[in-house]
Amino acid sequence: MNIKQALSRLKPASAMAVLTHPDPRLSQKCDEVQLDCETEMAEISQLVEDLIVTMRKENGAGLAAIQVGIPKRVFVYDNSDVESDQTSATAIINPVITFASEELTEDDEGCLSFPALYAPVTRSQKVVVSGYNQAGEPVTAEAEDFLARVFQHEIDHLDGITFVMHLPDEAKMQALREYFDLHAG
Repeated sequence: MNIKQALSRLKPASAMAVLTHPDPRLSQKCDEVQLDCETEMAEISQLVEDLIVTMRKENGAGLAAIQVGIPKRVFVYDNSDVESDQTSATAIINPVITFASEELTEDDEGCLSFPALYAPVTRSQKVVVSGYNQAGEPVTAEAEDFLARVFQHEIDHLDGITFVMHLPDEAKMQALREYFDLHAG
């Protein structure tokens, strides 16, 4: 079966449950996708469609596969054109940050795996990410400001790093206290 045949057998996309802290899978480092395996690529294509549906349902800007319990190096992001009101989403498979600017920016960051929690995180203002699309073709994406933050946040997830881990110790403890207070009971 070739990739085209495998893709034609995809089922309709559906939303998946998003893991929330303190689920231990969120600290798991993800495995690379085997791009030369047609069966795995067909499964990843289905996963991408499900991730996009889930991200939109949860009003997220990005979502990593590990956030739905799949330890593969895949994330999706919303690349909508705000000026034209077109909504679009895409995936990057086996992403690698190939450039991160020395210029940093701090902004509040949230995460679907930490519902209702926001904290200031410092990240590179610009990044370049290389990886592959759903067809297994090489892609490079340049991003700055908010989208650069999304890329760095999602790639962190693939490495088992959550955004609260970027906070200084005292701020991290405060954020986690706030999170558990929000979700107590």
